Amino acid sequence: MGRVRTYLLACCLLLTGCPRAVTRVEVQSPLDAREREALDSLQLLFDTAASDGESIWPGYRPDALPYLVFRPGQRSFLVNPRSVPAGAVLLHPRGIRYTVYAIAAADMAVRPGLPFSREFPVGDSTAFLVRHTVHNDRDGWFRLVVHEVFHEHQRQAFRKAPFPARCRFPYEDREMRFLGLVEEKLLASMMRKDESDVVVSDLALLAGIRSRRYALADGPADQGIEYWEEKTEGTARYVEESYAAAAGLTDRAACRSKLEKYLDDVPAEDLQKWKYYRSGLALALAMDSLGLDGWKAACEEDRCIFPFLLEALPQDAIPSGQALDAQVEQFRPFMATIDAATEGYLEREKSLLAAWQAEGTHQFRVALGSRGAAYYSNRGVTFVMADCSRLVTGILQFVDRSYGLEVRNRGIRLSGMDGPYVIVFYEDADKGSLRLDGRDYTAGSGKQSFARSLSASYPGFDVDWQGSGTAEVTGDRVALELY
Repeated sequence: MGRVRTYLLACCLLLTGCPRAVTRVEVQSPLDAREREALDSLQLLFDTAASDGESIWPGYRPDALPYLVFRPGQRSFLVNPRSVPAGAVLLHPRGIRYTVYAIAAADMAVRPGLPFSREFPVGDSTAFLVRHTVHNDRDGWFRLVVHEVFHEHQRQAFRKAPFPARCRFPYEDREMRFLGLVEEKLLASMMRKDESDVVVSDLALLAGIRSRRYALADGPADQGIEYWEEKTEGTARYVEESYAAAAGLTDRAACRSKLEKYLDDVPAEDLQKWKYYRSGLALALAMDSLGLDGWKAACEEDRCIFPFLLEALPQDAIPSGQALDAQVEQFRPFMATIDAATEGYLEREKSLLAAWQAEGTHQFRVALGSRGAAYYSNRGVTFVMADCSRLVTGILQFVDRSYGLEVRNRGIRLSGMDGPYVIVFYEDADKGSLRLDGRDYTAGSGKQSFARSLSASYPGFDVDWQGSGTAEVTGDRVALELY
């Protein structure tokens, strides 16, 4: 076949009238080590999905999607595309059994901070964009793709449910925190056991404790947060770990060991969000150990993990009253430790808030008129304020591709993420520029409207919005509205 292709190409070069309809040349382009790693990871993912995908999560098939492997500043790769853009080059990498095209860096009009994006425009169709950089290792990137693409499955297959109205964890409720710790200890003990040693009474005791916790005055607040995160992130973590085990990157015993260590000493800062990635995963693994089938289908019907567990367990097996008291009180000596950890965390919240406000000379408030397409990655603490806005510290990149907006290397406060939303951050206003319809914004001129475009460039913030809106600088506040 190689000789035939070479012969046809030679004939075309010798002839003066070769047709322009031949827009792509199939080439065996060499891959560097990082490119090979990314494409091999996708091949491993596709093979795992084909062999184990339906048993891991019925209906979730990450091998059925087109992907854009975005490599900032370098050529990117379009995998199993529905549409091929002009200039893309078909490759035939050794060992790769899917269709893959290379796209030159100059043809990728993407902000380098965009970590992933569903329905990213490519040619006349879309693909799932996932970024791959020198900082990604094979195992971590494999997990990232599985996890984030599962969120796309949730968006399509899970019954829609509103975000919880009461959204801050009730740290002030000592009994709430105490019962939560008892649950964590019970889950840790289940992960410590061999899978075959987990019994119905283990989960029944946990169900009794959580039911009591939800019956407290602040129970609805805790329940809303916990259910949302266990359904959304706990199941995604379950799928991620299951794929990693099926692909030979880890095994269930190693996963359970890591869960045990974490659940035996959960940081107070994780009670707002991160704990539930692990508690949801641990409960799912425990239900698998007991052969409680049907929980995955129940998740898609919005009866996810704990509601299903309550339905599946014999009601007379779930302890309550004095029988439950006896089980719980043995953990009461941990209360002093809980109080100290919570007090320390709440002080840390205050210091994080102060540090965030010191990240720039001006507060920037950017209000966006629609939901947009926002994605972010961070390495700091996330906590929710009393008004349900979320402070995300340690942001690496926050990108909204609909508005051409990027915030880098600072914390942001988010509100209204279910619809039109607002982001707040701090930036040095004297180190950048702000232009409306191509003209510089004049300080002290009050609120100014623009009809065609707004562009801003600062050390940690850029926006290139083609549309209308307003801008206003008042004292140490900058307010931007993008319609």
